[in-house]
Amino acid sequence: MELASDLLDRQGPIYREDTAFFVSQSGETADTLQALEYAKSCGALCVGVTNTVGSAIARGTHCGVHINAGCEIGVASTKVLHLPFKMSLKFLLFSHS
Repeated sequence: MELASDLLDRQGPIYREDTAFFVSQSGETADTLQALEYAKSCGALCVGVTNTVGSAIARGTHCGVHINAGCEIGVASTKVLHLPFKMSLKFLLFSHS
């Protein structure tokens, strides 16, 4: 797991066999979008996890999950922080079963 800005700064290796997850409440986070383009250019399977149907990340990934957490009222609302983590855990458990 790596922050998008850190991945971009160090240009970490991404391979065609890799799956990259992009988590964003709005689906429009600039550094996450740049990291998505980098991963796509490396040939990785890109999966979006967003709260916004039709966002740039939802449109730019190969597949994705909408967390349906509802409107974000506070900057760090608990539901928006909790649900992407929960979805990531489900992906992890599903991939190892």
